[in-house]
Amino acid sequence: MEATRDERSEHVVRRLESFSDIVIGFALAQTALTLVIPAKPASFFTDPVGIVGYLMTFALVARFWWSHSEIFRVYFTPSPLSILLNFAALASLGLFVFSLQLVLRQGQMPVDQAAMARSYFVLFALTYGLLAVLRIVGLLTRDAYLSAKQRMRGWALSVRSLCIVGGALLGAFASPFTHAFANVEALGSTHIATVPLGIALGVVVGSIVGRIASAVLEKRSWERPARA
Repeated sequence: MEATRDERSEHVVRRLESFSDIVIGFALAQTALTLVIPAKPASFFTDPVGIVGYLMTFALVARFWWSHSEIFRVYFTPSPLSILLNFAALASLGLFVFSLQLVLRQGQMPVDQAAMARSYFVLFALTYGLLAVLRIVGLLTRDAYLSAKQRMRGWALSVRSLCIVGGALLGAFASPFTHAFANVEALGSTHIATVPLGIALGVVVGSIVGRIASAVLEKRSWERPARA
């Protein structure tokens, strides 16, 4: 009976991973479909907003796939909560890629540009936040089956991801207050200048804080005396 239960669990994990790979692969393909065909081919290179957004989104989706693959390989257990979090993360990933299309096809009003930039990074934060929570649930569920190295790496990656997510959210919602530090007259609209500036600053600060926190966590883990 126990062997049958394990086989069923492995079957569910394989099915979920296959389904997830299909969704992630479709999201990668969708990033190219978001590109807008310009009236003049030369403007595709002279105004590289589209290609930069495409490359950045492609890299983030690819990174999502790599992290998702590691979670399923090491930390995932097919519990109702884990399955729900997995589906939620995949759904959020689809919305995240779709938000790139909104950014590239937005109107010319400054408020629209600010709102679209903010929605793009909020969905990015939601997607990676759900992925981090999925890893944490796996760490707590499979704690007894993980090696010290796997446990340490899992917590370090989770802390780093949550710090980046927090930085992106903080930058997205605090960006209107950064206009005092930007030459908005030279850059154009206050919204256009400060929203990307605030978000980029939040992501950078979150990444730095996350790396420091994960490094401290790893150091303490290695310095912890072994149990007798």
